[in-house]
Amino acid sequence: MFVIASLAVPCIVAGGGKLVLVMEKGASPAQDYVWGLHPESYVSAAQTVWKDGKLVTQMKNTPNGWFISYCDDGGDDSQRVTFDKKGNVVKKIKEWNGMGLCATSLAYEGLDGLGRAYFVAFGKKTGWEPKQVVDVLSTKKVPEFVAKHSKDGYRITQMAGTEKAWGVVLSKATDIVEQELCFYKDYDEMIDDVAAHWNEGWPIQLIEIDATGKYAVVYAEYSDGRCPEQFLSVCSTSEEAANFVRTHKAEGYEIVSAGGSYLEGLLCNYDSPAEKMNAILGITNGLLETLQNSPLVNSGGGTSVSEGANDGGAGSVSASVSRASGSSENTADCNLCLGSGRCKYCNGDGYNYTAGTPVQCKGCVGHIGRCKRCKGTGKITRSGKVKY
Repeated sequence: MFVIASLAVPCIVAGGGKLVLVMEKGASPAQDYVWGLHPESYVSAAQTVWKDGKLVTQMKNTPNGWFISYCDDGGDDSQRVTFDKKGNVVKKIKEWNGMGLCATSLAYEGLDGLGRAYFVAFGKKTGWEPKQVVDVLSTKKVPEFVAKHSKDGYRITQMAGTEKAWGVVLSKATDIVEQELCFYKDYDEMIDDVAAHWNEGWPIQLIEIDATGKYAVVYAEYSDGRCPEQFLSVCSTSEEAANFVRTHKAEGYEIVSAGGSYLEGLLCNYDSPAEKMNAILGITNGLLETLQNSPLVNSGGGTSVSEGANDGGAGSVSASVSRASGSSENTADCNLCLGSGRCKYCNGDGYNYTAGTPVQCKGCVGHIGRCKRCKGTGKITRSGKVKY
């Protein structure tokens, strides 16, 4: 069957409560969700989900409140949640792994009065000892971090975007053969490249928005060669999300990825000049109050707030984040077929054989034995995208 990746009509309003959802044909488990939870109520909401014998699958912070998706696979004792500064969350996930828990969701909660980033993470019991690596890094440092650990078989499984950094969780022992991580400066750049990847047979594994409206998308090649149909929508209201989910659930689609991040006070959350000016005044007054009430330490060159502000690594995210790994295009051997031009799943035959019976290869549907990534040329053009 020729699989056509589908693109839903996007719904996006400037300054609205952006939540990005990806739904996939035939995905499991079936999931429901709630969106619009008060900032202080997400833990109690998760506990309610657990008491109903369900499992939290994803959780994200948005201008419209917290989003939680859940499925019928859980219980009171199968999941844990932690909320803390970035360094403590990283340590907690490592502790979880030693206890047989795997981090399954990561979300950005916001900043405290000293500018320190806080995250919320969920972990689920696995029955074995998971292997995960976690860090919070600037956009420029994420590719290096991922490339280093991908050599040992780790793959990206969760991301959470702050206003100038990304929380990243990599896991071992997945069914992901290869990944491509792309950063986009805005919605238009993201949606165009998603469509291009779908046409090339790269489904979305994970999507996230940072608190300034920039996107990160992880595309994946799976060990079984599957290329599922997907729909994507960026929603501003609960009604838009409900319509999107309801329409596609009726056709056998389920949520596979949700993205959202929010930091109160960022100017991108406001539309008019007057609203932006009020926000600036509020931030300034809040900062002055924080400095007046915070412990100060002598840094040898003046005074600074104790423990300082989190800078997410080296440098801040610029408007050219989609070119973080290099701005020039270059041609290289295809990283899927390694330059042969043949489909890696059937070695160019176009069919796989089960008990001697030929079955059309799912890895080269529409390309008949040719590599779906390079379309048989053996070469690809790279432009600021990071592939593993």
